[in-house]
Amino acid sequence: MGGVRQYVLLKTSGGLAGEYADISEAVFASANGAAYNPPEDSGDFRRINAARTVQLLGSCPVSVETFQTTTATIRLPANTVTDLTDDAGDGRLFFLTNSGTGVLVVEDYLGTVLYRVPTSGKVIIAGNTNNNWDFYVAAPSPKAGVVIPVLFSGAPGQPKKATVTFAVPYPDTDYSVHLTGMDSRIWSYESKTANGFVINSHSITTPTDEVSWRTSRNQET
Repeated sequence: MGGVRQYVLLKTSGGLAGEYADISEAVFASANGAAYNPPEDSGDFRRINAARTVQLLGSCPVSVETFQTTTATIRLPANTVTDLTDDAGDGRLFFLTNSGTGVLVVEDYLGTVLYRVPTSGKVIIAGNTNNNWDFYVAAPSPKAGVVIPVLFSGAPGQPKKATVTFAVPYPDTDYSVHLTGMDSRIWSYESKTANGFVINSHSITTPTDEVSWRTSRNQET
């Protein structure tokens, strides 16, 4: 199977070039097309008979950028051991950029979700020797902030809680949360999503001082 790995910096110096394909909102919102039936090497991509889904075809360029206005999906070319149904080819590589305002869901050609690229996200996708795909993503910078006491609220008799919402979401919930409160009490988090989490003060009284939080993306081993 494929996997998700992180890179901090990718540098190239000469000798690396690739054609570019942009997929607009008009393409994602266009009428349903025919089902994908590999091999299909004619054309870069096309809208297929799935909601807001675009299938990359055999001759799709290495650099792909999307401009969707809501959540949309792209499917990678078939990557199988049978040459007659293989549009990806050995060592196929894509540089994918989400320049839209909605999440970009990446699936294999059968419709299995492989990765979700957030807005402004970039990912390198490489075909591997197991006839699957590896994803290389930039390690996100840690997020951090402070919650002041007035932001904690709750029903009478219930613990006071505060919601943290990220300005830029993570692609999923695979991140760690660290809390430090100046008040002497137990702090925990709950309701974690890609967009944020909730701090639980475990007290029915409002904190008298700030709570610091920090999140960091978990490293895959």
